[in-house]
Amino acid sequence: MTYQQTVEYNLAERDSSPRTQGHDSYGEGLASCERSSAHREEHMSADGKWEISMNTPMGAQSGTLELTEDGSTVTGTMTAAAAPAPIELTDGTVDGNSLTWKAGLTQPMPITLEFAATVDGDKISGTVKLGTFGDATFEGTRS
Repeated sequence: MTYQQTVEYNLAERDSSPRTQGHDSYGEGLASCERSSAHREEHMSADGKWEISMNTPMGAQSGTLELTEDGSTVTGTMTAAAAPAPIELTDGTVDGNSLTWKAGLTQPMPITLEFAATVDGDKISGTVKLGTFGDATFEGTRS
């Protein structure tokens, strides 16, 4: 029996064994690595400057986000017409293409905005909780 025949025989025996039937640990491991690799390849970085528009009960509100990812954390600032100075983002998280963060406004009244966003290439969109004023949607593009 040649080496190749021995390998083929051992593989055939393994595949027909009740202990391993339906289980290909090498193939399953490889598939798991491929899925994990594909997940990493699909991740879209949120780094950069974003021009956004929020659809609030008071009408469309425009603003600018400056986002920086660092592992599973996102940091940055938000500027808006109603805010006299850039607002630091807090509690920022990253999970794949999904982001969450908070922004504490002081003008025209104190309120914490809670954002949940998805990045798709140079587009960002999601929802923002407006405290007692309900929820709004927002969208934007990387500038």
